[in-house]
Amino acid sequence: MNKMGIVYEIQGKKAIVFTTDSEFVIIHRRKDMCVGQQVSFENEDIYNVNRRRFIYTAAAFSSVAAVFVVMFLYFQSSFLRSTDNIYGYIDIDINPSVELVIDENYRVLEVKPLNKDGVRLTEGLNLESKKVESVVAELVRKSMDIGFIKAEDDRKIILISGALNDKRSQYKSGREDEEDKLSRLLDNIKSEVDMMDNVEGHIIMATPEERKDASEYGLSMGRYCLYLETQELDNSVTVDEIYEMSVTDMIEKLEQIKTAPGDMSSPKPQVAKTPAEETVQMPSEPVQQPTMSELPEVSPYPSETPTTIDEKTPQPSNAVESPKHSEGGSKGLKIQHYSNKPYDSQGVEFSFRMYNTGNEAIDLKDVKVRYYFKEELSVDEMNWAVYFYSLGSEKDVQCRFYDLPGKTEANKYLEITFKAGTLLPNDVMYITGEFYQNDWGRFEQRDDYSYNPSNSYTDWKKMTAYISNRLVWGSEPN
Repeated sequence: MNKMGIVYEIQGKKAIVFTTDSEFVIIHRRKDMCVGQQVSFENEDIYNVNRRRFIYTAAAFSSVAAVFVVMFLYFQSSFLRSTDNIYGYIDIDINPSVELVIDENYRVLEVKPLNKDGVRLTEGLNLESKKVESVVAELVRKSMDIGFIKAEDDRKIILISGALNDKRSQYKSGREDEEDKLSRLLDNIKSEVDMMDNVEGHIIMATPEERKDASEYGLSMGRYCLYLETQELDNSVTVDEIYEMSVTDMIEKLEQIKTAPGDMSSPKPQVAKTPAEETVQMPSEPVQQPTMSELPEVSPYPSETPTTIDEKTPQPSNAVESPKHSEGGSKGLKIQHYSNKPYDSQGVEFSFRMYNTGNEAIDLKDVKVRYYFKEELSVDEMNWAVYFYSLGSEKDVQCRFYDLPGKTEANKYLEITFKAGTLLPNDVMYITGEFYQNDWGRFEQRDDYSYNPSNSYTDWKKMTAYISNRLVWGSEPN
């Protein structure tokens, strides 16, 4: 049976898709897939050893359904447009990434978010038919309003990239003239951006071929071209790093390489069209990319009764052979985590993704993950809910609170364990969940050991992982 959906995130050989039935499923990635693309697939394309679909509860996806309805309308309407009406494409990277499809009068025909932050940034904005310079300025202002651009940032860099539509008849008959026009347009957009409060515009002119390659990587044109330029000077930089580096970090890294002593240049590499197809190793920065934790914020009130704490006053689990830092071995794990919740929220988000960095399959029944925090409430005054588990049912995940006496950086932790699931080498699993006070009071997270107020996934060693009671990832609090 043929199904339809929109690609929400790409992770190595997998793509997370939001379907027309309001379900999230993980399917086998095809080479032509990119974030935001409408795709069709069959039941046999759904990725799981048990062939099970991964479905959010109603509470988890109700908050995003409206966004995806809008996205479906965007993409369906784009199919009706004549290719010849499209003059070119302008990509904006703030850390949200957005592509603007423009006509020959430089008015926006279509807005395409390229990542989840891009969806959030464009939500509620009426941008079509406006001049592209005005649209870019509007996106930058909203980025300031909602915190993608912070007043305290040392540098506020906006990456502006553009490419022509090579299928347009004028492109084929007068390519040089068309490229000159696009170059002037990019200069005008940069001038508009530079007049804003301490904002610094950087422009890149891309070829239609580079835009196509960038799309296959799930990157904007600007990010992809920066990657190519960086690779020419230092081929140790991988495309995986580019996925989650901020625009400012990317440009500063390139500037560093250019000014470094000695000749670091090397021949321009031939870039494969399917990066990270063999592994799903990710960088230690951030997208920003997608993740299930990067879904729009869900209510902590579970729509179905979540699995809850079995005992109100538990004793610590089996003794852990825990050196202060993780040790090597043939079995290894890595945790990436972030929280986009404010520090004084009603729920503490412990969502994370975890990689098998070893060369053996790991039975998750042998795995424990701990999230550390400070709280004066007793363990029986808190509860928890799991909304998504990518290797099985939410009921396969169990959580318990424990006191942590004798420590200064934390006095409690939440321990996450698993009833089922196998994590294969180089594979990744996702957990979405949070804990809350029984009376829905607010937590103060600024001093919480495991709290990571970031906009994207980072390697997070303030959450710990154990295999058979041996610490393999992270550092326990002092």
